[in-house]
Amino acid sequence: WDAQSIWSIVLIMGYIIVAYGYYHQGWMVYKGHTASNVSLFLPSAVFVVQCILFIKGIFFHDWSLIFGALIVNSGVVFSLYQIIEAKRR
Repeated sequence: WDAQSIWSIVLIMGYIIVAYGYYHQGWMVYKGHTASNVSLFLPSAVFVVQCILFIKGIFFHDWSLIFGALIVNSGVVFSLYQIIEAKRR
């Protein structure tokens, strides 16, 4: 193992924490049936950034970027879906 492998693992653990935060936010919106105090801007911006990092990960063959982008965007998409559904009600 080299330093890059250690940094990749730390990065993935950070991505898991961020994804958990977005899943939690989506769950709170789902349970509360309201998204009145939740903005679509931040999760949308995070989604775009993670898509860029996903492409960068493919280009540089960096599995931590690829895996991390998939993890984070799974939480972001869940959160965005719950926010949009709550705002439509």
